[in-house]
Amino acid sequence: MRNVIIALSAVLAFVSCRQDPPPLIVVGSISIFVKNVSSDNLLDPAFAGNILDDYISIEYSGETFILNELDGAGLFSVLYDETNPENNTLEFGPLSADTHPGKTFTINWGDGTSDSVTFEFYKGKRDKDNIDIVQKIWLNGELQSDDSLVVTIVK
Repeated sequence: MRNVIIALSAVLAFVSCRQDPPPLIVVGSISIFVKNVSSDNLLDPAFAGNILDDYISIEYSGETFILNELDGAGLFSVLYDETNPENNTLEFGPLSADTHPGKTFTINWGDGTSDSVTFEFYKGKRDKDNIDIVQKIWLNGELQSDDSLVVTIVK
């Protein structure tokens, strides 16, 4: 009987000391390459036809975010690659994988044209010990990627 009590005490001590792991926090952003039909990066400051001074905005969840303006949340900006300007992108984020199971935003290019971007970014459960990060992106209703949040827009 004494051995049973000791064994039960050991099991209870182990179970009571065991803590669940902290929740997995997954953060990402949407990367948007903007090119012309000749594949010039329109976000390269050295390119004469760049769009960096245009009034570009994103409408998302009832809010408007304007490129190159401090929006308080830092949700819409240009990510510059100093070593290779061909890699400059518009960035929309950070986004939490906890809150974006399927969302759409509109990019207004400042010239009367716009594009619609729909994305899925969420944690899916594969089994009790593993999760999958779902990342899909559509441009104007056409799937562009089913494994990343990167899209190229040709203007």
